[in-house]
Amino acid sequence: MYVKVEPSGCVERHGLVQIRLAMYLEPGDYAYERYYVQVPERPLTDKELADPKLADLVPKVWQLNPFHNHFIYGEPDITDDEIKAQMALHLPNFYEAWCQDYSEVKGGMRHGWDVKTRKRPKHYGKDTQRKALVEARLVGIRNILSRTRTNERGEIFPATAIDIGAVAIDRNDSFNLTFTYINKTNPANDTGTIDTVEMWLDSTSNDGANVEVATFIDEGSNVLSTRDSEAIGAVTKGSKQTFSGLDMDVTTGDYIGAYGTDGRLEALFSGGAGAWNSDQDRIPASSVTFSFVADFIFSLYGTGETSVVNYDRSASVVIGVNVSASRTIAVARTASVIIANLVSASAGRNTSEAASVIVGVLVSAIRPLHGHLRQASVSIGVVASAVRAVTKTRTALVKIGVKTTASKALASIRAASVIIGVVTTATISYGPLRTAAVAIGVKVLGNFTLQRILSIFSKIFSTDLKIKSTLSTDLTMKSTLKGG
Repeated sequence: MYVKVEPSGCVERHGLVQIRLAMYLEPGDYAYERYYVQVPERPLTDKELADPKLADLVPKVWQLNPFHNHFIYGEPDITDDEIKAQMALHLPNFYEAWCQDYSEVKGGMRHGWDVKTRKRPKHYGKDTQRKALVEARLVGIRNILSRTRTNERGEIFPATAIDIGAVAIDRNDSFNLTFTYINKTNPANDTGTIDTVEMWLDSTSNDGANVEVATFIDEGSNVLSTRDSEAIGAVTKGSKQTFSGLDMDVTTGDYIGAYGTDGRLEALFSGGAGAWNSDQDRIPASSVTFSFVADFIFSLYGTGETSVVNYDRSASVVIGVNVSASRTIAVARTASVIIANLVSASAGRNTSEAASVIVGVLVSAIRPLHGHLRQASVSIGVVASAVRAVTKTRTALVKIGVKTTASKALASIRAASVIIGVVTTATISYGPLRTAAVAIGVKVLGNFTLQRILSIFSKIFSTDLKIKSTLSTDLTMKSTLKGG
């Protein structure tokens, strides 16, 4: 099998390069004959459509259809080599899904999409300079003629439960894609992102051209607006065509629709919940009144992701809450529980590895909870009110860091059973603590002596205690155990 760039699906989207990869089978590949199909050599006339005997007289030709289509995104400076690397990554996995007959299951080819790459692309808004750079790069991308081949089979991945629209199958009727049609059958069952769309175009017509799909909001009284849309490009007729890697917002109760400048979508005038239609391109649409056809159903289906949090791998529980312009929760690996809340323009929490419990809370315009947390039973970091970060913690049973009111940082802590650091009222830092059974550091204004504490610790632990004090802001206690 091989994969190539499909120029019709390469467009600018939200300031990024959107690239469509079309995947094809070759003789000897599994179920090659399914997508090597016979179609009329020209579109049928109305008389031929009405009379099957006349239709059979039209010569037929063999046509190889893509077994899958996948979209990727890149910056304006994405290189040809980077695009080819994405081709080599995705082709074996989607072929594995094909070999396991997921193409026969509604939304099934999504099982070939590596979860590591299921990340929503950035939106740069209406940046005209960036858009010009993207358009210039697309000229070269559309002219990439090389094909990437492989004989390897990849792996399959989990799929999710959002779905919208009607199963994409061969039906007895069809409609012209030059009308905008919105399927009332099967509204969206959840809120999230539609990233995979399936459709089936009538083999007796032309291939679909300039096809767009969209999610629609029903405003009542046959008035609808688009929520989000995607440009698909050309769509091959005569078999189910699947497009993954899309990025359309969807909310529970939304509907899916399509429009194109050519082609006919498989449909049936009975058995459905009906459809809205317009004889114009209504993608996008803003509070447009549509006609309604009762009982109508057509072969357009979407599925996708219910969460905006990036994927984790090998984690028992991942909980992420993003509100008020926060960015994202990054990938978490081999952790039992990872909980992160990002609020009020916070940035993000970096990767955490091999930790039983990691809790990060970022509030009020702060920076990230910084760096890795490794091999810790419990790590808790709370950052508030314009503070910077809690730095790396390693091999500690319990670590608690509390940062308040313009303090700088709770610095590195290593090999300690219990470490508690409290920094308040414009202090500078709580320095490194090493090889201590119990280490407590408190930074306060003014001087203080610990003679009584020294005496108590000396009697109980037989320890050497060293006290360093300054007149205003620094007080440090360091203890070293003798003989266990």
